[in-house]
Amino acid sequence: MAGMGRPKPTHDRERCLVAVRAEVARVLGLESLDDSDDGTSLFELGLDSLTAVELASGLHRTLGVPVGIRTLFEAQTVNALATLVETSGKPA
Repeated sequence: MAGMGRPKPTHDRERCLVAVRAEVARVLGLESLDDSDDGTSLFELGLDSLTAVELASGLHRTLGVPVGIRTLFEAQTVNALATLVETSGKPA
């Protein structure tokens, strides 16, 4: 009975990954990102300091989790960013 009512971690993980992909694509003006992009550097994808601010704001708005600019620079990839977002707080 322990753990009933709590979502499976993979559900939260997938939700964060999908949201991060969508926001990264949106701020970079890309049609979409998929799992082949998850390990690519955010900066190779086109992220810069200005789009990082927009991405942090969009992730906060979408997931209800504050994301600092420093976090974006430290995460470096879509996959790492999704992990940090997931572990930093539960989406609203």
